[in-house]
Amino acid sequence: MLNLSILVFILFISGLVVSFSPSVAVNSVTISSVNVTAQDHVCHFEFQLNVKILGGSSTPKSTDFTISSSSNKYINSHIVGPISQIPTNSKLYKIKVTTLVGIIKDFKIYLNGTLFAPTDGNTPPIQCKSSQKQNVLIPKEPSESLALRLMMLPNHILQKIFEYRVQLECNLKIYYRVIVVFALVSKRIQLEVLPKLRRNSLRFSIENQISQKELDFLKRLDRITGQCRLQYTTEIKKSAIDSFLQIAYLIPHFRTKVTRLELWDLMLPKDDWLFDIFTNVEDISIQYDKIDGNVQVFPVIPVQKLSNVNFEISLRGLLNSLSEVDFIKCFNTNQFKKISISGTTIDFTKYLSDSNENNRLTELSILFTLYESSALSVIIDRSPSLTTLVLDRIRLDNSPDNDFFNSIINLKNLVNFEISTSTMWFKPIVKLLNNIKCNKCILYITTLDCDSEEELYGDKIVNGYIKHLKVTKSMIRENRQKQFSLLSIWRSLSTIETLEFEYSPCIPIDMFNELTSTSKITYLTSIKSKAIEQLILLDLPKLKEMKFYYQPESAPPLIFNQNHYITTLDFDQLNFNDLSQFLTLDNQTLQSLSISCLIIDKGYLYDALPLFQANTTLSTIQVFTVYQKKNGRLYNQYQFILSILLVNSKVQRLTFPSAGPLNSSTYNDYKTLLRSERVKNLWHIGVSFTKHPELLDILSQCSITSSSK
Repeated sequence: MLNLSILVFILFISGLVVSFSPSVAVNSVTISSVNVTAQDHVCHFEFQLNVKILGGSSTPKSTDFTISSSSNKYINSHIVGPISQIPTNSKLYKIKVTTLVGIIKDFKIYLNGTLFAPTDGNTPPIQCKSSQKQNVLIPKEPSESLALRLMMLPNHILQKIFEYRVQLECNLKIYYRVIVVFALVSKRIQLEVLPKLRRNSLRFSIENQISQKELDFLKRLDRITGQCRLQYTTEIKKSAIDSFLQIAYLIPHFRTKVTRLELWDLMLPKDDWLFDIFTNVEDISIQYDKIDGNVQVFPVIPVQKLSNVNFEISLRGLLNSLSEVDFIKCFNTNQFKKISISGTTIDFTKYLSDSNENNRLTELSILFTLYESSALSVIIDRSPSLTTLVLDRIRLDNSPDNDFFNSIINLKNLVNFEISTSTMWFKPIVKLLNNIKCNKCILYITTLDCDSEEELYGDKIVNGYIKHLKVTKSMIRENRQKQFSLLSIWRSLSTIETLEFEYSPCIPIDMFNELTSTSKITYLTSIKSKAIEQLILLDLPKLKEMKFYYQPESAPPLIFNQNHYITTLDFDQLNFNDLSQFLTLDNQTLQSLSISCLIIDKGYLYDALPLFQANTTLSTIQVFTVYQKKNGRLYNQYQFILSILLVNSKVQRLTFPSAGPLNSSTYNDYKTLLRSERVKNLWHIGVSFTKHPELLDILSQCSITSSSK
């Protein structure tokens, strides 16, 4: 056998001739005839190796070649040859490789145990390409009337319509269909409207394993968006990463559209080849769940190469598994934009750097941890760019002189602040609320410590920065039978736009007269109906929405006839009698009614069917669960909603809990109804048609969304 020197092996399509030693030269290598068997996740591909034998050299046999790959998805190979060609000193070898579906890295060919190609040990990744053909639904051209109506609208209105429609149901299929419909209307829309769509508003996610049909959608989408110069982005969720890597090299332009990746602990690459594939990634989210043992969990991140990428990391339930090295990387390297840590019991105070600043860190969430206040202060002091700070169920030094909150007060960019703790002294929290500069503030304080009850009413809170406030009632350590709310010492509520609170008798009702800017009020836990009635009767012009959570006793529905501004009501639970009254209210302002749990003591849900059909004021009706004490008449979600839509043409959003199958008769009735003008106002129907693609297509054509479950 001829003693061959090591040669460079290059995968490329062109006919470039590369000469090596005096003995052998490789003419070209091409990849072709790639087939994928989706059922058993096996990929077969073959390529040709042309070897030019120089004078006096013997011809290698097929058995002299071996193939290997560092990828764990490699299975086996088969080589046929040599096949004589013209000129006779050229020999052709056909190489067939069988792999698991995916990407093959570090592909190497050996001749008699010696590396034949490539000599540099690196080859471009080889990907599997599916040759299976599946029918892809191509949207019909828009009707002439629709096209004419669209053509009459100015460009900026068409832009808003497109962006709104895509955001109604943000998935690949809907996105593709809407683009095609718009692109087929006219050249003007292709050239003047679609290229000007806002990139961040055109974002969809790929969450699950990519099917062959979705792959075809991606290919078509890639061609259409290239023609229309459309700028859009997509997110690849962690459950779809492996699947997407299989086709990453098949759609080069689409790879450049991926701006966000979600990785988890078992998927982190040992090198940076993943980041070579997705060249325009802007955000990478890394998540670790519970890990046993004291191990180093952070990946090696090519910071210099990815200097413009925003990294997020979530460490959940690690307990003692987070090592000091990991903690130093988390808070002392300025790598992360967002950090979330929960369930950690280690005190890392001594590992915090006093010199390094986390200028990139904008969001920090610390939950269920036992960090000391001093450690938290250092972390916050070294993170001047924080916009969101969540301290959930943490332990703070409980002393009246605790200056921990000074670190939060000094944050200049803070927008959202949330704190949840069991015990806190009154004076420090009042100081915080008087000086914090944030837009949204959430306070969960179980117990307030104070020198005396009189102290609670000696101070006032004045803060014009806080627009969105959520505050719970607290017990007083000195008198646990007495409740106190920080809301009661707020000097003015005139700047509050949304308010969530637990009712306490210490809150004077006349305070609500100051809610001149408030558009939404949420009641948490129980509140006496008289207090609710008084607030409703204030008839505040800006108040549009009210929510009642954990509220066993609500105001009588008839009281809402005396309010002329509230448009939306949301109940955690509501009894059947109150629902019946809401459906018959003579209130032209109320538009939306949502009920998490409908409680039926007597009768059945079907008893209210005529009321749902006859209501002409509510555009949104949502009932998510039904608790029916009496067994009897079976309820079928599909039939119930269909019965309403056949009569009520005003409703726009309709949801009821899942129950019962979709039979053939009801299926045909839906097909007829959805194609009619009767549902021209409908934009969401809360039933699942995932097993009925024809109905999904009709819904998509009518811009109606449906439940995904």
